[in-house]
Amino acid sequence: MGYLSALHVLNLSHKRFQGQIPLSLVRLSVLESLGLSFNQFSQEIPQQLASLTFLAFLNLSHNHLQGCIPQKYNLLHLRTIHMKAMMVYADFMFQNVVVQIG
Repeated sequence: MGYLSALHVLNLSHKRFQGQIPLSLVRLSVLESLGLSFNQFSQEIPQQLASLTFLAFLNLSHNHLQGCIPQKYNLLHLRTIHMKAMMVYADFMFQNVVVQIG
């Protein structure tokens, strides 16, 4: 994914991916929207996703992820997070962010 460094939107939903979310996604430094819903990602949500500082939309719904979502202080542009059907938590406050868990 290193050759896609200027990519702004990436939707990999409904692709039947399994295992851990690829850490190579953090190379997409100007990514604004990341859709990973309806796959079979498992393990913990990588804290390295916090390096995607332009990320405004994050959809992790309907996977088998667990743990804590990345710290908000790095995700200054984050406005919407979808985490339906997952066992996750946040250890910080979301201000001006729409969070859908349920």
